[in-house]
Amino acid sequence: MPTDWAITSTPMRASYSICELALGVPVESSAIHPPIIDLCSPSASHDPRYPGVPVEACADARRIVNDAFHWHSVHFPVATPPDASGVRRPAIDYIDVRLTGEGELLSASSAEVPGRILLGAPWPAECTYRLASLIAHEAIHQGLFVREAVATPVRRGSLGYSPWRRRTRPGRLVWHAFWTFTCQFSLLADAVTRRPAMLHEEPGLLGFIAAMPPRVECCLDSLTQFRVVDPPELDRCGDALHLVRTATGRLAAFPRFSAKLQEEEQTTANDYRAWADQVLSNRKSG
Repeated sequence: MPTDWAITSTPMRASYSICELALGVPVESSAIHPPIIDLCSPSASHDPRYPGVPVEACADARRIVNDAFHWHSVHFPVATPPDASGVRRPAIDYIDVRLTGEGELLSASSAEVPGRILLGAPWPAECTYRLASLIAHEAIHQGLFVREAVATPVRRGSLGYSPWRRRTRPGRLVWHAFWTFTCQFSLLADAVTRRPAMLHEEPGLLGFIAAMPPRVECCLDSLTQFRVVDPPELDRCGDALHLVRTATGRLAAFPRFSAKLQEEEQTTANDYRAWADQVLSNRKSG
């Protein structure tokens, strides 16, 4: 992790702009309250395939999660939008930390457990920036849970294509995916543009970032084509995509980014064609 917090601790306005589009209100970065970090207790609400952190890795896992949360919190809003009573709350106050397989990073949230998220990595794993972006991703999920409880823009019963899952999913989840990945990308793209040394500190970061823009584009195509959200929300999504494209253009200055982006664009297009072909095949056979 960097030690020059004076350089890296100011909020990044493009990230905040996209957050405001996602949450529908001006965002607030309230006082930071470190979450409870749970390294080993069972959690019935999450996949039991992911165990707690081994004792020998607990110190490293706690340090990395603390660093990731701190980095996230100084760059990104940490409160939800107001609920139906006008109350904001910390987006995340409890992190279940789990052990994953080699090379796998994991995060999850549930509307039934406000403020609680799951975060997994193959501990010990020096992936602080990627984990910070996953925390931001889940913070947006938490904000969207509040937003849709007040008034959802998603058409009831809608379905769409998810470029991350590569299959049909409920429209609500495709809408969530658009905003969570758009905000996650914006956070990392802004940070790397301001501080390129991050790419040397975490070598896997560039490819991780490059995977997002093509899928965000595909996700918006799905929201549009299948009329998942109402017109005002679609306009907000279009405004966010413009910011994503601008940030993607800035990243083209980094060696290897354009090549990785092209690879991801091709993969995303191939996945979509395979899904569409399967849908057509199913209709013909049905």
